[in-house]
Amino acid sequence: MRLTLINPETMNVNLIKEGAIPYHLFKHCGYKVTVVCHKSGEYPYATTLVNGIELKFIDRPTTEHEKNRRSLCNLLRGPVIKYLKDHALEIDILHLTGFSKETLVYSYMYKKYNARGIVYVKCDADYGIIHIDYLKNRIKRNLLKHFFNKVDFYSLESSPVLNEFRAKYPSFLTRLINQPIPCLLFGSSTQEGEVKKEKIILTVARIGAYQKNTELLLRAFLRMGKEDWLLVMVGPVAHEFHKMIEKIMDNNPAMRSRILMVGNLIDREKLFEWYQRSAIFCLPSRYESFGISLLEASAFGCYPITTGIKEIPAAFDITKNWEYGACIASENDEELYRTLVKVTDPSFEGELRKVSRELRDYINKKFDGKNIVRLLDEEFTKKISGK
Repeated sequence: MRLTLINPETMNVNLIKEGAIPYHLFKHCGYKVTVVCHKSGEYPYATTLVNGIELKFIDRPTTEHEKNRRSLCNLLRGPVIKYLKDHALEIDILHLTGFSKETLVYSYMYKKYNARGIVYVKCDADYGIIHIDYLKNRIKRNLLKHFFNKVDFYSLESSPVLNEFRAKYPSFLTRLINQPIPCLLFGSSTQEGEVKKEKIILTVARIGAYQKNTELLLRAFLRMGKEDWLLVMVGPVAHEFHKMIEKIMDNNPAMRSRILMVGNLIDREKLFEWYQRSAIFCLPSRYESFGISLLEASAFGCYPITTGIKEIPAAFDITKNWEYGACIASENDEELYRTLVKVTDPSFEGELRKVSRELRDYINKKFDGKNIVRLLDEEFTKKISGK
C-alpha cells in the first residue's frame, strides 16, 4: 500500500518522531512511504535511520498567505491542498498528525479528490484535547462531525488521555484505536541481563524551554551535595539557561566537573551511549504530548523520574503506572530533591538494578514496533477490502 505522511514543518528530527509509524510500516509491512513537507535544512536521517522513505518537498505559502496562513481560505489555496489535488489518487492512506483545523481541512479535501482513500490521524495530544472548546458548541460540534466522517482511523498516544476523552465524549470519535500508539525506537538494541550503569542523572530535552522545566531538576541537583554523581543534559540549550549555568559555575567552579551540557546530538548512537551509561533519567516537564526521550531512556534501563499523568500522560504507560520509577508533583522542588536523594543513596542500588532489568523487558514487549504497525496494517487492510 501507498502511505503519505503530510507534515509540512518536518525537520530532520521529525523523521524519527512523526515518521516512526510510517517507517515501521515500510520496514515490516512493505508499504511505499512518502513524507511531504517544506524543506527545512538537511535530512541526514533520510539516508540512515529511515532509509527507504521518500521525501517530497512542497513550496512554502506565499508572503501574503503567511500573514494569516491558518485561515480557511488560505489553507484551501495553500501548497498542501495543491499537492493533494495533484496526487490524491496516488495515495492509499493519508497519514496526518495533530488535532487541528489543518487536519480537518486536509482530510476533507483528500476525500474529495480520492473518495476510496483512507485517512489516519495520529492525534499526538496531551490533556488539552479534553478541553477543546468546539466540542461544547453545538454548531461547531455538528460541523466537526461532518469533517470527521472523512477520517477513518484515529489514535491517541497514552491510555489516560484516551480513556478520559472517550468517557467525556462517549458518542464522539467512536473509531479511536484503543491501543496507544507510541513513537518507536530506531536501531536501539537493549542488552539482556544486568547493565553496568554509572552515577549519572540524565535529561534529554530542549534544555531551558519552559515546557521542559529543566530548572527544577537543576535546583534539586545543586542541593544534593553528592560529589560522585553527575548531571548530564542533552539537547539544544536556550540562551538564558546557558547564561544561568555559566553563572552557577563561576560561583561554584566544582560544578564544572559535575554538570555536563552535551548539546544537541544528531548521532543517535552517541545519544544511546548516554542512555546506556545513565542510572537515572529525569523528565520534570510541565506538559508533553508523549515524551520520546522517556521511552528511549526506559528502553535502556534508566530509572525514570517524571511529573505525573496531567503533565506527561504517556509516562503512565511507559512506567506501568510508576511501578518502574518515581512520580513527582509538578513544580515541587522539595519532592524532586528528596526523590533524588533517595534513589542516589547506596541502599537503593539494588532497586535501581531491579527496575533497570524489568523495565527494559517491559518496554521491549509493550512498545514493539512490529506488533503496533501490524495492528494498523490489519485495520487498513480490512477497511480497503470492505470487511
